[in-house]
Amino acid sequence: MPGYASREQSVISFRSPLQVHVAWHGCVQDSLGQRLAQALFRKLQRRDMPASGSSEIPVWLAGLRIPAAPRGRPVLDDADRNALVVVIDSELYRARVPAWRQLVEDFTAHPDFAAGRRAYIPVAATSGAHLLSPVPAVANTNAVPARDGSQQRDLGSIVQDIQVVLARMLTPSGMPELPTLFLSHAKADGEVVAQELREHLFKKTQLKTFFDRNDIPHASNFETSIEHVIANAFVVLIWTDRFADSQWCLQELGWALKYSRPILVIDAIREGAPRILPGFTNLPIIRWQGNPDTVIRAIVSEFLRGMSQQALIGSCVEALGMDASSVIARSLPPALQSELLTRLEVSTHASSETLHVYPDPPLPGEELALLARMGIRAITTTQLLAHGPAASNSRDDEPLKGVQVVFSTSNDEEDLEVCGQSTEHLDAVLSGMALHMFVLGASFATGGDFRSNGFVTRLIDSVRPYARENAVAERFESHIVWPIHKEWKMEDMEERELHVTLVLHPPPNSRAGPSVRMDSKIPPLEWALALTEMRRSLIKNATCLVAICGRRFGFRGRYPGVLEELALAIELKIPVYLVAGLGGVTRDVWDVISADDPAWSPDVFDLQQHIEKAEEYAELVKDLAHEPSLKPDFSGVRMLLRRLGLKGLSEINRLTEDENRQLASSRSPLEIHALIAKGISRLKVGRAEVMR
Repeated sequence: MPGYASREQSVISFRSPLQVHVAWHGCVQDSLGQRLAQALFRKLQRRDMPASGSSEIPVWLAGLRIPAAPRGRPVLDDADRNALVVVIDSELYRARVPAWRQLVEDFTAHPDFAAGRRAYIPVAATSGAHLLSPVPAVANTNAVPARDGSQQRDLGSIVQDIQVVLARMLTPSGMPELPTLFLSHAKADGEVVAQELREHLFKKTQLKTFFDRNDIPHASNFETSIEHVIANAFVVLIWTDRFADSQWCLQELGWALKYSRPILVIDAIREGAPRILPGFTNLPIIRWQGNPDTVIRAIVSEFLRGMSQQALIGSCVEALGMDASSVIARSLPPALQSELLTRLEVSTHASSETLHVYPDPPLPGEELALLARMGIRAITTTQLLAHGPAASNSRDDEPLKGVQVVFSTSNDEEDLEVCGQSTEHLDAVLSGMALHMFVLGASFATGGDFRSNGFVTRLIDSVRPYARENAVAERFESHIVWPIHKEWKMEDMEERELHVTLVLHPPPNSRAGPSVRMDSKIPPLEWALALTEMRRSLIKNATCLVAICGRRFGFRGRYPGVLEELALAIELKIPVYLVAGLGGVTRDVWDVISADDPAWSPDVFDLQQHIEKAEEYAELVKDLAHEPSLKPDFSGVRMLLRRLGLKGLSEINRLTEDENRQLASSRSPLEIHALIAKGISRLKVGRAEVMR
């Protein structure tokens, strides 16, 4: 692919700008503190503005210790800044757990704490609990209250306070405080909404606002003062019926675009507006319905997202050794209309060498082509980290067209929890990767059963907003084993075919016994044979396979699903990418491939353990006893992986050994996406060279 990085490019040492660890003392199970910590953990991973993209701030659940990453180094080293959100309740004082005290002491004793790169954020679950801090050095820290007098505060308000602290941590060096919230509004009909928002922001957040002439110093020039504030502000546009009639509002919008400031639009239109302003393209919008609390949460969430995205781009630029002055960090994708407005109305011209970097997913090829005709080079953070700035020179609208990626995954909640993670982490990696590749032309295949909250459904939902009609169904194969689809009704099948290409596999040709009737219960043997045949079909046409997590025990079939799919792919010399940082059987496979001790073997490769843990599996092994070729051979699979080794893995997936180590240890969605994109682009280049 033209402009993409060569195989010789060195490993990029990337670190997230910020990560968050949510901890509680764990003294009493199902206590108020534990429930609050788990709720905060889940809420901080989500975003209140789903259309605007992720904040890319990793959030981990720490418990009594901060887990180590698979490569053995502390997770704290994975980011430039770390926030420890500690939930404190009265049980902490009564229990006096030494491990809890040690966690806080170790975190706050580090030099990064004094330097402002670590933040201790206590959350008082009960009244006065923050006074019971386990470490005297942070006993006077102002806690985020979980209660307001006798009333429990809602979770959104607590998260909002934490997000403001996180935003403060991301403030660029040299700036003494957080950027101001600039409330742009038309005097004719927007002042009431602006005033109400300002009052609520003052009462319920620690953010500063710029409202109107009262915030301009006396004897200062109006125009110069407002432009100076906007150049470093988060801009909130209160879109009312008369907004477009105000020349000041249009000027403020122009300045916000000129300086690439994060913008949130509040739709407060009552009757109608004469036009949609060009500068509103690609901007997040929230509806005003006299709901200041909801809107303020969206403002704070989007404020944090904008700051974190710009910090993330800065980290990528630094990791690549690029000149920061040659890059414009965009918290949202550039839009053709906005760029025209910026250039024509504000009369500012960026150099044709300037690189606009924006969050994933990539813009459609036709939109990028129009931007390129204006001399605007634009690229996402994933593309930048994977291929370097030269990738913006590519004129291929769909560089991954013809690539079929098989996603091999299942959820191992126990293993995720041990790693301080959750299903949301798995979703973030899968959906982000699928969306990035889909926009660039890739197609997908996976085995799935279309449960309402299954990962196949979630993958489809993640790419559908960015796809033209029928594009998802054309480029997404879902392979279904017959024990599942035999239960479907015709109308259910027709509904599913609107979203994906269904590959319905027939009953297996069992050599170990007669096939069961369609209306009978499916015995373990038939399930196992059906799954193996489906997986062979799934793998055979794949360009590559991406393995993530994977249930280790308690599975149907001859082997854990991810393990069997990996073994089949390796036998066929199909490139595989191992995302082992989320645990599961993928980490077991990586450990075998990379282990220094050839005799070392994780427990997932012990047949006897599977027999002892599941009665149904013991029945399956017994049924297969007279068919040696079908009997599970975990020792043989382990030897297959050992023969492949790290060198063989690198030869087939086109990542270097160091890059494979980086991929296997990473828990950052951006880093994972970039490394896999780099490997796939090299596969395409290699195939093109062979064809020539």
